[in-house]
Amino acid sequence: MKERPILFSTEMVKAILEERKTQTRRIMKPQPIHNNGWWVWEGTRPKAKYNSGLTAANYPPNKWLHPPTSPYGIPGDRLWVRETWRPTQCSMPTGWPYDYRATAEQDGAPSDGPWKPSIFMPREACRIMLEVTDVRIERLCDIADIDALREGVLRGQNIFNTGELRAAYRKLWEQINGKGSWEKNPWVWVIEFKKL
Repeated sequence: MKERPILFSTEMVKAILEERKTQTRRIMKPQPIHNNGWWVWEGTRPKAKYNSGLTAANYPPNKWLHPPTSPYGIPGDRLWVRETWRPTQCSMPTGWPYDYRATAEQDGAPSDGPWKPSIFMPREACRIMLEVTDVRIERLCDIADIDALREGVLRGQNIFNTGELRAAYRKLWEQINGKGSWEKNPWVWVIEFKKL
């Protein structure tokens, strides 16, 4: 079992804490390229313990000859969540030496003031651990409604029609990754997890 850090926005941390989010998508780097009917992926990270060399997939049905190694681990590995944080400024201690933006208000901590970006969160400040239950590769736009729901998009919304969850996820994706990022339809890692 290995542990790796993973970044989440404040809204997605809330979704994880509410157990609405059990899946996340992350863009594959580098992206596979299309070559003679095959998608070819070249792992070019010599200093990391990732798969190197060429990997190919026939898409559809997306069968990889030699699957690339996920930078997010395999089932059973753990991810520690990096979120927006700061040293405690609360007069009523929560028991943690840190405040977290996602729950500052309910913890009685001031929600204003300087916050530290999640990228700078040290391991010792982590309060959320996730266990990886599945990892796969797919094109972003292939997301199904049920997977959009697992991404945590449904919050106080009445969505019942086919495609509406995908549309809500598309909006979320573009908020995080920028306008036009959905149309690029990148290959993504799909990481399923459970909160420990």
